[in-house]
Order: sequence, then C-alpha cells, then structure tokens
Amino acid sequence: MRSRRVRVAAMGKRGMTRSLLLAVAGALCGFAWGHEGLTWLTGFAALVPVLWSLACSRWWAGATTLAYYLAASRGLPFGAGIFFAESAPSWFSWALWLVAGVVNALPWLLLWSETPRRQAWTLPAALALTAVPPIGFIGWVNR
Repeated sequence: MRSRRVRVAAMGKRGMTRSLLLAVAGALCGFAWGHEGLTWLTGFAALVPVLWSLACSRWWAGATTLAYYLAASRGLPFGAGIFFAESAPSWFSWALWLVAGVVNALPWLLLWSETPRRQAWTLPAALALTAVPPIGFIGWVNR
C-alpha cells in the first residue's frame, strides 16, 4: 500500500479535478431532493454510492457524501430557525445542519476503501449504518 504522501502526489491536477467533480455531483444529487412536481429527481440519490466508490481517497469519498447530505438537507437551517424562533441563537440551526451532515457522512468516510473487493461489503454496511438508528434518526435523506 502506498503512503499517503505518494498517493496525493500521484493524484495530480487531473485526479484533483475528478475528485472535486465527484463532490459537486454528490451535491447535485442531494439538491435533487425536495422539488415539488419533480419527484423523479430523487432517483439521482441512487448515484451517490457509485460516486462514493469512484472517489480516489477516503477524504474525497467523505467530501462527496457530506456534500450530498448538506445539499439534500439544505432547508434544515431555515426550518430549525423557524421552529426554535427566539429560544435558540441563530447559529444553532446552522450548527445542527452541519453536525447532522457530518454524522451522516462519517460512516461513508470511515468505511471507504481503495479496493473494489472491500467496497463490496463496506458499501452495504455504510448504507445500513445510515439507514437504521441511531444515525438513521438524524438522516432525513438516506438512500
């Protein structure tokens, strides 16, 4: 297994661009949620595990799923601000949104692997971890 420094150097500009595009695609898949009359767009959520498996590093895999969760739950800060109104500071709803996104992306970050053979069991494990409690309670947009 190559060291991290060698992997980052080998990634180069092309790999960095690819990784950034995967994260943007994850955000677009998340943004597909919540459009009235266009419910068929939610099918793009099925692409997120594919994007995750195409990531070239653990951190980019985590960034891709984090972008998905944050984009998909983009209404949470505003809804929480209305719900909590004067009883919580304004930053609380934004912190709630960010923490929920990180908690949901964490299993994907931790279970990512370079090898397709290992991804064959870590992908279903990540799906299961984000679908059932306790993480499943926090995940509003689990696939």
